[in-house]
Amino acid sequence: MGAILLGSMLCMASPGAVDALVVANTDDDIVLRAPENVEGWERVGACGALTAVYLGNGWVLTASHVGTHEFVLATGTHQPVPGSWRALRDPEGGSLRPDLAVFRVTPRPALPDATIRDRPIVLQEPVVLVASGLGRGQALRWRGLEGFEWGGNRARRWGTNRVQAVGRDFVLAGRNTRGFQLLWEPGKTRYEAQAAHGDSGGAVFVQQNSKWQLGGILFSIGTQAGQPRTSSMPGNTTQAADLSHYRGQLEALLGRGNGRGP
Repeated sequence: MGAILLGSMLCMASPGAVDALVVANTDDDIVLRAPENVEGWERVGACGALTAVYLGNGWVLTASHVGTHEFVLATGTHQPVPGSWRALRDPEGGSLRPDLAVFRVTPRPALPDATIRDRPIVLQEPVVLVASGLGRGQALRWRGLEGFEWGGNRARRWGTNRVQAVGRDFVLAGRNTRGFQLLWEPGKTRYEAQAAHGDSGGAVFVQQNSKWQLGGILFSIGTQAGQPRTSSMPGNTTQAADLSHYRGQLEALLGRGNGRGP
């Protein structure tokens, strides 16, 4: 297997209607509906051509490179409040900011505040991804691998995976993001998912003490050298910010704890 290349942010605009996430082993409509017994689906929405997550207290959380746009949830459309956009900072004092930002919207979504993960993501932890980018299109064979081109109809979609690497600092486009990595291995989980362009700002949900929490924000993918640009292949990776590392800033925005906001 070739080397994995990290460096693709998930922000390429699609020329047409596209799906959310590449789910390897299903075409079922089930991944277009809220997953059973998983909280958080309702707070993920479209942010321009990309994705964002409603945090609470009027704040929306996304990847910095997504920028500020109209935020569309299933329950309605919310306009960004001018001048509210803020990039998060490195809580350890580093000069490079992470690929995370917040902005306020009006009217406020009628949703409760998110529960943010309070401890680092661990290896092999099961996760649920929810995002609104490109999705699974035609099957594609490349160098003996069976993958998929990106395509389909744009819609919010979910999928599953397990954490392959943790505690990493991902430096990309002048930003340094503490996060974790997922490896796409079709068949490893029932709805094995890989992020694609447009999924930036999407959510990673984790379960802790029988409660679902917001554990990560999607911001980039890793592909193999020479791989067709608009495709997903086994061995590709998805990178997400570990929100436990930035929790103090997010809790301050929600008016909880003693942390300092961004």
